[in-house]
Amino acid sequence: MSIVKSVCFRLRVAAATTCLAAAVSCVFGFTPDASAAPSIRFKGDGLDVFKFHGRVALVPPTFGGPVDPVRDGFGMELMNQLGEIYAAAIASGDLKDMGKLRYRFKDKLAKVGGGSRGGLYHVKNRFRKFGDVWYYTVRIRAYADLSLATEAWMTLLLHEVNGPASLTSEWVETTNGWRLPLNRF
Repeated sequence: MSIVKSVCFRLRVAAATTCLAAAVSCVFGFTPDASAAPSIRFKGDGLDVFKFHGRVALVPPTFGGPVDPVRDGFGMELMNQLGEIYAAAIASGDLKDMGKLRYRFKDKLAKVGGGSRGGLYHVKNRFRKFGDVWYYTVRIRAYADLSLATEAWMTLLLHEVNGPASLTSEWVETTNGWRLPLNRF
């Protein structure tokens, strides 16, 4: 394990453990977007589905310099107090520059379990300005076995261009999975 991954792992575990033990919502850097509640949908006869849409404030907003989504890749982890539920990453070069500060990765085989990046079906990223603040927005859809999502308190950790960002909060159980209510943010 590289030094950077080791440090990120220790920070991730410390932050997630603190938030989960205190049973409070903790946001370290990003906010779910109001247009789509993060969700986990269990499918009894196939792969489960994870969806997320959120944004991370960029500090400082430097494009083309140290911030390069195509070069840096992207990773995510979902965990609860029992451990890791799901983790996946796309490598350097997997995100395609679509122009106008938009980036995309898509793997159609992920829907049927044959994907090359841990079940990530699509990752859509873009730089966007709200008011005077630049954000890195993220949309994720993944297909995987999410059966370890058995506890309401979960942490989502993103490894993105601005460094790691995490969100720990209580999710609401639904008839076929979990949903993170946006009225908590």
